[in-house]
Amino acid sequence: GQQLGSVVGHVLYHVSFCRVYGHLLAFGVDSPEKAASRQILKDSLKSLRTEYTALLYGGRIQLNANVSFDPVAPAGVFEYAPITDIFFRTKDCLRRRNRELCYNDPAHEYYAITHSGLDAIVNRYIDEMTIFAALPDVNATPTNPMYIFAHKVGANDLYEGVQTAGDLFLQYTISRFQAVKQLHMTLLIISLVAAVLFFIVLYRPYIKQLHRDSKAVVGMLSQLPAEVDVEGHVKAIILGVSKPIDVGGQSMLVGPSGGSMMMMMPPGPAGYGPPPGAYPPPPQGGRFGSQPGMGGGGNPNMYQQGAPAGYNNGDNRWGPPPGQDYGGRGSATGWQGPGAGAGKRGSWNGGY
Repeated sequence: GQQLGSVVGHVLYHVSFCRVYGHLLAFGVDSPEKAASRQILKDSLKSLRTEYTALLYGGRIQLNANVSFDPVAPAGVFEYAPITDIFFRTKDCLRRRNRELCYNDPAHEYYAITHSGLDAIVNRYIDEMTIFAALPDVNATPTNPMYIFAHKVGANDLYEGVQTAGDLFLQYTISRFQAVKQLHMTLLIISLVAAVLFFIVLYRPYIKQLHRDSKAVVGMLSQLPAEVDVEGHVKAIILGVSKPIDVGGQSMLVGPSGGSMMMMMPPGPAGYGPPPGAYPPPPQGGRFGSQPGMGGGGNPNMYQQGAPAGYNNGDNRWGPPPGQDYGGRGSATGWQGPGAGAGKRGSWNGGY
C-alpha cells in the first residue's frame, strides 16, 4: 500500500511537471529557451510513462534518493474494485471541484475523453504532450490544440482524477491494515480461549489427580510403624539426601536408591577388634577357620585363615590347646605364636 501511494504521488508529480514545461515551451521567447524546455519535457514524459506503467501493472519506482527498502510497487489498480472503476469503467466526470464546468455535452470535443475513465485521459495526455514536444518552435505555441488539451483537460480532469485515485489507494491501504488488525485480534481471542480450555480441561484435572495421589501416598506412609523414619526416607527418595540407619548395632548410610553406601564395625576399645559376645561361638569340638575341613563350621568372613582358636577339648572353655599360649601381637594371618599356659588370650590387633 505504501509503494502504491508513492507511485500515485510520482504520477501526479510528473503530470504537473510536464504541464509546467509545456507552458515554458509554448511561451518561450527564443530558440535556446524553447530547446531547453523541450528536452526537459521529453525526459519528464518518459518518466511519466514509466511510473504510470508501474502503477497499472507493478514495477520498480524511480527514486531520487537512496532508501532502505526495495522501491517495487505491486499491480494495485486491479486489487481494489473502486480503483479499477475509476481507471477503466467510470463514465462520470472526474473533476472534484467545479463540477459544473465538466464537459457534459455529448457534442463537445472533450466529452468522450473526459467520460471514459482515468486511463484514457492519462494516455491521451502523454500522447498529446509527446507530439507537442516534437513540434518545431513555430508550431509549439499556446494556440496549438495539443497544448489546449493539456491546459484544459490535463490541469482539471486529469489532475483531479489522479488525486481521487490517490485517495482510493489510501483507503485501500487503510483497509489492508484493518484486515491485519482484525486478524491479530482474532488470533488473540483464539489464543485466550485455548488457554482457558487448557486450564479447565487438562490442568485442573491433572492437579486434582496429583492431590488425590498425594493423599493416598500420605495415607500409606501413615500406616508405617513409628520406628520407620518416614521423613528421612522421603528426603532420600525425593531430595537425594543420604540417611543413616542403625541395623543390629551397626551404623549404615542408605542412599537414594536404597542400597547401603558404607558399613561400620560395632564400636569397641581402641586398638582391639570386636568386643566379647559380638559374634556367636563356634560349635563344640571344632575351631575357627576359613577353609572347609579345619574343624567346626567356622565363619570364613570373620576370622583369618589358620587361626588355632577354638574350644579346649577338656573343659569346654575358651583358650588355646594345652601347653600353648596366644603370645605376641596378632598379624594379618590371625592369632599366632606359641606361649606358656593355657586359657590365656592374646592381643587382638590387625587380625581383623
